[in-house]
Amino acid sequence: MSAGRIELNEAQRRAVEAPGGPLLVLAGPGTGKTGVIVARILHLIEARAVEPSRILALTFSRRAADGMQARLLDASEAASGVEVRTFHSFALRLVRRHHAELGLKLPPEILPTTTRWATMHDLLSGEDAADWNLAPGTFERPATVREVYDLMLRARENSCSPGRLRELGERHGMRHLVRAGHLLAEYTRRLKAGSVVDYEQVVQQAIYLLEEGHERLRDRYDHVLVDEFQDTNRSQLDLLQRLLPGERPNVFCVGDDAQSIYGFRGARSENVRDFEKFFPGAKEVQLRTNYRSAQPIVTLADAALGVERIARARQEQDLPKEKPGSVIRKVVGGDREEGAWISERILELRSRGVAFEEVAILRRSLLDSKPLVDALRSRGIPVDFSNTPARTGAGRLRLLLEAADTPEDRPPEDLDLAPEAASRALVSPLCGVSEEGAHALRTTAALASRSVFGMIRSGDWPASVPEGDRRLAAATVAAVDRAREEPDFLRKLDLLWKGLPGTARLFDRHREDARAARALADANAFLRAAAAYAGASDRASVAGFVSAGTVIHDDSDTWAPSAPPARGAVRLMTVHASKGLEFEAVFVSGLSDERFPVRSRGARFVDAGLLAGAGPTNAAELEAAHVREERRLFYVALTRAKTYLYLTGVEEASPDGRKTSPFLLELEERLASLQSGAPRRRFWASREEAVEELRRLACDPSLPRGERFAASRALVGMDERPGDPSSPWWRYVVPTTGKGPPPDRSDLREGEVVAAIECPRRAFMRRLGRSVGRSPQEAGGTLYGRGAFGKVFLAGFEAFLAGKHETLSEAVGREVAEGEFGGPAFGEHWRREVERVCPGCEEWAREVRREVVETGGEWTLEFSRRKVTGRHGPVLERAGERVHLKVSTGATRSQKSVEADPSLALRTLGAGAGAAEARFVREVQKRSGRPAKRTLGGSEGWSAGFESEVRELLEGLLGGDHPPKPRDEAVCGRCEFRAVCPAHREEAPWG
Repeated sequence: MSAGRIELNEAQRRAVEAPGGPLLVLAGPGTGKTGVIVARILHLIEARAVEPSRILALTFSRRAADGMQARLLDASEAASGVEVRTFHSFALRLVRRHHAELGLKLPPEILPTTTRWATMHDLLSGEDAADWNLAPGTFERPATVREVYDLMLRARENSCSPGRLRELGERHGMRHLVRAGHLLAEYTRRLKAGSVVDYEQVVQQAIYLLEEGHERLRDRYDHVLVDEFQDTNRSQLDLLQRLLPGERPNVFCVGDDAQSIYGFRGARSENVRDFEKFFPGAKEVQLRTNYRSAQPIVTLADAALGVERIARARQEQDLPKEKPGSVIRKVVGGDREEGAWISERILELRSRGVAFEEVAILRRSLLDSKPLVDALRSRGIPVDFSNTPARTGAGRLRLLLEAADTPEDRPPEDLDLAPEAASRALVSPLCGVSEEGAHALRTTAALASRSVFGMIRSGDWPASVPEGDRRLAAATVAAVDRAREEPDFLRKLDLLWKGLPGTARLFDRHREDARAARALADANAFLRAAAAYAGASDRASVAGFVSAGTVIHDDSDTWAPSAPPARGAVRLMTVHASKGLEFEAVFVSGLSDERFPVRSRGARFVDAGLLAGAGPTNAAELEAAHVREERRLFYVALTRAKTYLYLTGVEEASPDGRKTSPFLLELEERLASLQSGAPRRRFWASREEAVEELRRLACDPSLPRGERFAASRALVGMDERPGDPSSPWWRYVVPTTGKGPPPDRSDLREGEVVAAIECPRRAFMRRLGRSVGRSPQEAGGTLYGRGAFGKVFLAGFEAFLAGKHETLSEAVGREVAEGEFGGPAFGEHWRREVERVCPGCEEWAREVRREVVETGGEWTLEFSRRKVTGRHGPVLERAGERVHLKVSTGATRSQKSVEADPSLALRTLGAGAGAAEARFVREVQKRSGRPAKRTLGGSEGWSAGFESEVRELLEGLLGGDHPPKPRDEAVCGRCEFRAVCPAHREEAPWG
């Protein structure tokens, strides 16, 4: 048969050639489910002589439908008559053809997503939160708006009328259900008045048509095939049952209950698990062979699924043959470190021949992905996140629209954008001002405590702003001012859009300029969203639209241009958006608690059991169901990878207060076995046990030198001292102040030297701590905020050293403006702290930049009255050598006791690591592209001999010719490792 042209394994062939009647094909990731559906259709046409027009295939996305249709046409011209549709497009086609039988004068139109959210936001703007047992302002949160809409959607799925909702609310004392009944009635009225239907309503109308004795509609198809059956909701299952209502309908469903990730849209994994209940006498075929992923990835994914595995439906997958692959976990201290590590790994993959477009970075949400994107771009890695609504350029148009709002009781200048926001708006393609010009305007306005727009109106131009930028900036401000005078929302937006200097240029250049095309698509999507909002709102305003836009942005189908992914770029996307895709290498990042799994932040109105007629479900069961879906989402993320899988999470005591994701912790033992036989993590029961084992590790000659030294330093950090000064582990601590032996000069000439110095961060943070006052909350200084601000200070300091800002205050202030501190109130608090505290660090910052960073300058690093000198520029290249100087703000003290956690002790080199005064780090880039790191400085200070050696190494590299001096050595008779001779033992600061 023609289906034989598609190569099938035994299980796939059983599914394709199965006799008539209901059949469920359980197909895990990478098992070739789409190929099975295509082969089944070809088998029906060619082996069983079924008319193609009598076959219907249903999918859940246009992308899947288009892909299936293309494969059918490639396989056989006879398959062109097969109808391949999404559930919603099939229902809408049916309703439009028979609209008169529903009492409709005209075929209905689908309610756009933007209008749907705008309508919901407008309805809720008139609600009293107290009637829902909620705090004031709750309806401004996107999660709450979604929860209310989901409640109404699920009510209609269960045939709950507005009156039925009110009745349930009164019976169970649930005031929110009573109010939801009123909202549902008004929502339905507005849809009817606009001659539109939403997606759920059109499915309900199609079911009504099939129920009302329309035999010709039910007899239209002999075979119905469904892809991704686990994503069906209650209404879609009802539609499927009524399409083929016989005792043994020819229903062929392919799904995997472990990949049911759309519960928030009403999807029910129970439709897979209870398939035989809905279709009595159904048969089942399991596809277990994974043709996509390497064995380590399959093993880890099965372990991640854990308790979600259903014995009948979820047997572990096997592979057709051994395929090499790897799983790597990295625990980081924060977002910037995560971005740097991921960038390095992507460059490694590139050196192995993995193209950028074969790499994907998956996150639960992209709202906090800016540090990651910045890190990728800083390393020259192209990144595509075109399908991310919250990251489109429409945000710049939103800023200008906010500035154009009509003032009521405030002076117009109060609506002007802050200098940083004004700069971002001016450099967008809508305005066209250069980065240099916008920077000069922002800096001058900030120093003068004025708004950028106000300075442009008065003509107070900085001398460095080019004439062309002046014209563009003035035209932008003029367009904003004209729009301010127009009270009508849509006319205001139209005036602004047409008046911006870059609008005409976008239309002229969008065909040949990709950036202009993207900006135009973003702006058009924004304008459509605004029109939808205005059409759905009785009192459209800029403030109302911006608030509603928070919800619209959060919807994956809105405001994002439907552009194909960029070629030659790493894909950054949400896990939901990655469904159905596969990549050679996948990074699952942001694995911290509250981020992945994300905690439910909605009001938890939806109770499917109550709406279906059962009793109320308690809050714990609702939360458990939410976590189960998050686990399935994690499983989907892991199974997108073919060969390389990377997982990144935060430390257990991260500086910003986050904790490691429980999903990552649950896999720790399995990850350890997959990562080169790493030892299983465990905890010591007592201090005595910890000391005993650390001493054993330090004296074990079979262990790597770095691990032995780490164990010794952990003992020192625990204030352990040997009774016998000649103890092998104590003698082993003394020889060197870093992991491994000091490198020789030949090593240094292969790579680069990075020198780090201490800045007054601790004093700075202590001053911030004193500003907190009576309680952290009263001054906006939560522990999370202080930890995050420490990272922000470091980022601003580095930007200042790089010459991007004239003052440290400006550099740190920009980082504060771009950071997330729990809302505007916290952000404003830290902005004031920058203004109060940073001036005290300006002199020190200028001295560091003048003496250390400026090209060709002499530099002196002083630690505990000891000096190392040399000559250094930002980058010195000579005969293939690269030397960099990096200034950091020191390590953050661990919040966890080394007594309880040996892995932490070994990782941090003891509890004293946070007291570091200085350290030198040498990074050697090997031919394989993997960086090798060794720490040459100590966390407790330097020995004079070691300082001398480092100085000579640096001087030799930077132009001197001083070979390192030989060191006196002795051999420990017990452990056979080098040790400093007794004559030098007193040089160690702890000796």
